[in-house]
Amino acid sequence: VDTLARLDRMFARDAFSHLEDVQGVNMQVTLSDAVTGRELRLHGADVDLSRVAERIDLTMAGALEGRRDADLTLAIGRDAAQGVTTVDVRFDTLAARDLAAASPALARLALMRAPIDGQLTAAVSDDGTLGNFDGWIEIGAGDIEVPGQGAPLPFTTMAAELAYEPDTRRARIDRLRVVAPHLAFEGDGHADVSDDGTLFTGQIAVRDIM
Repeated sequence: VDTLARLDRMFARDAFSHLEDVQGVNMQVTLSDAVTGRELRLHGADVDLSRVAERIDLTMAGALEGRRDADLTLAIGRDAAQGVTTVDVRFDTLAARDLAAASPALARLALMRAPIDGQLTAAVSDDGTLGNFDGWIEIGAGDIEVPGQGAPLPFTTMAAELAYEPDTRRARIDRLRVVAPHLAFEGDGHADVSDDGTLFTGQIAVRDIM
């Protein structure tokens, strides 16, 4: 958000008044989170920065440096007049632990060892406050650590639609589907997230157990 606010000020200068589009090819991009200190690095990235009236759109797509080889596309749109920035992230074969660090609502994914495909969309205000976000994920074969179990439990695939409301700190899980070697089921539910993002309290209604 701060970076795009700086772009607001840059584009407001006379020298950039006619600038509409900037493109970069095969770039190395580093994204830093000033709060957590976490960094994401994209290799061989294509970058496009465009402006229409008071709206700025920045898109970056490349190979993500992480626990797995993954492809990531990050699209950021900023409306300076409204003071709102939208963030859309699409990923392919992203490591579960890398995705878990993105939001408190996804923290439990750190218990998994598996590749994840998906898309997440969120809104961020100028003061950095996270608005509602939603999306979907599909998780490939892997395993999950379950408290109280000695060894991780293997699974074949998982999928779900996710939504998070920061005002209520509630994460909603829809169209959950789990397939494991000896179990399969579908379900829906929700979880309330603690202030520090480490505790989830909720329930899931399970159906079509096989």
